[in-house]
Amino acid sequence: MLRLCEEALGMVRGALRAKLLARKGTLIFDEVSELEHARGQIVFPPHLVGFATEADQREYRGLSNRIDALTKTSQELIREAAEVANESGDVAAQAEIISTMAENIGANYMHYQMRNFRGNEIVDTTYARIRRRVLMWLGMPMSWALAKRHRKKLRQLEESCMTFFDRSIGVYDQAGMELEKGYELFSAALQLRTFGKLRKAKGYLLKARPIAEKLGDKSLLARIDDLLYSIKVRGRDIPDYVNGETREAQKNAK
Repeated sequence: MLRLCEEALGMVRGALRAKLLARKGTLIFDEVSELEHARGQIVFPPHLVGFATEADQREYRGLSNRIDALTKTSQELIREAAEVANESGDVAAQAEIISTMAENIGANYMHYQMRNFRGNEIVDTTYARIRRRVLMWLGMPMSWALAKRHRKKLRQLEESCMTFFDRSIGVYDQAGMELEKGYELFSAALQLRTFGKLRKAKGYLLKARPIAEKLGDKSLLARIDDLLYSIKVRGRDIPDYVNGETREAQKNAK
């Protein structure tokens, strides 16, 4: 897909070029998730404050350098996409790029949070696992299980992410693109649920629902209902991904 994006970029201009640049940036950033998982497997042995072997240390540094390089490249591509979209005057493209920025920051939030649940910045103790379980059961932000400096960083990512979501929603609103606005409101609510901001997420969904009903979009309505249910049970339907749970395993257990 990356190769196809690169080939197409040489043949298009304007709004389509902006969308392809953003798509390329997103595809590159997708690799970060895999690398974060690999880096998360390199953990300190119990009761040690360091890497188990020099090979682990070299691998961790190599993965970290690759993650940093990919993240930088992705961000540069999306910034370029935003500039091209603005120059094109295509409102839909502008909103789409802003939305991509929000989604990538949301993904960065998850990477940062997961990296500090497991890995070399905290000790993965039984107490820490129980604390995460309690927070999930209460429907509270999982970031509360982290150290103060990490919570501060996550709050900054939350604010930046939602700023971009609100901007894209505003662009769709001004352009009279109601359906796109409805889906963007849902996406913002979904991200807020990830942040543990359940009340705010519900507020966005209550704005999206009238739009879905007015336009008769059953797909959007179904998604809104599912997310409202998740909020009602305070996120207890979310698998504990940190400890290896999945949606499929959760369904089978029922």
